[in-house]
Amino acid sequence: MKNYSVILFVALFAGACAMTRKYQDPQHAIYARMLTPDEKNEINRTGEITKNIELYDPMDKNLWHGMLKGTLRILKTENPEVFNFVEIGIWVTLTRPKGQITTNYRVKDSTENDRQGNTLSKVRYYEGQAETYYLEKKCTSKMIDQQFIQHVEVFMDTALVMEYNMRVLDYGTPKSDSQKQKIVVGMYNEYFKGKLVRTKVYDNDGNLILESKASE
Repeated sequence: MKNYSVILFVALFAGACAMTRKYQDPQHAIYARMLTPDEKNEINRTGEITKNIELYDPMDKNLWHGMLKGTLRILKTENPEVFNFVEIGIWVTLTRPKGQITTNYRVKDSTENDRQGNTLSKVRYYEGQAETYYLEKKCTSKMIDQQFIQHVEVFMDTALVMEYNMRVLDYGTPKSDSQKQKIVVGMYNEYFKGKLVRTKVYDNDGNLILESKASE
């Protein structure tokens, strides 16, 4: 079963605050506020539903400055009033330059997740001067020796400053990627002005086994 909702973030936030203690992620409390009684009954009867959503804030002084769009996989739990929200498929955060209400939306964050909520790919941008957006973070994922590995690259002023690998321990469990158990494995590199300045090496259990600095 698939449903679709366009949600006013402000209208949900106040009510979600009272539900936060039921959920580790405050955003999941907001998701919970979106569910209708019929949807809750359907989840508890069939085990899960999917729901397309949009979250935005019409009270923002920049007028709809940000918008979050994506698909939720919503699963039942042992508590009929608490649900497992998993972001699946394509999730996009759209934004307009500050104060530019007539400018078209631009992609600020784009994420692709699998059915278990694992991030397969992700790009994130930040707004610089003159309405320009720069790459801030990039993530790609793949299976290596039956392990789910996420490769992360972090940028500052268009330059690569850090890259590392994360092993997702519970990639087979459906839940939000932000709630997954991850450890750093393999090479962890730091850069300055385009040059490698430090390398750390971690074993498959996330233990630091080697650290070195680049020679001047």
